[in-house]
Formats: sequence, C-alpha cells, structure tokens
Amino acid sequence: MSASSAPSGATSEWMRWLDMGWTTQGNRQESMHPNYFGQLALGRCIDLLYAKPSGNFTCRNTAGQDHSGMYLTGRP
Repeated sequence: MSASSAPSGATSEWMRWLDMGWTTQGNRQESMHPNYFGQLALGRCIDLLYAKPSGNFTCRNTAGQDHSGMYLTGRP
C-alpha cells in the first residue's frame, strides 16, 4: 500500500484481536473484531453457506487471495 494505491484484501490483515483484560465473558468471546476485509470474507462465507441446504461445513480461504478465494469444506 502506498499513497497512490489502495490496500489489498490479499495482503492486508482482516481482523484485530483486542485483549482488554477486564471482560467478564472471557477474551476469546469478546476480542475478535473484523475490519473491512474481514467483513467481506464473513459475508462471502454466509453466502456460500446459505446456498447449501444442510450439512457441516467450514469456511476457508485460498492463500494469497482476497475474500473471493473463500470456499467451503465439509459434508452435506
């Protein structure tokens, strides 16, 4: 990224992890905050899952790609 080019979803981080230390439900439940690229990836996963009638799936990403590289693994 530079002043003349926008950030890329393939090379930028997608989430921020915050450790506040004072949460009552635990840091693992409270600390993940997706940014713009993380929101795109989560939306893509929801779209992929919505297209399946049922099953047990996990959403994964193809290394080096942006949210368009998201895919499902698992069984119907």
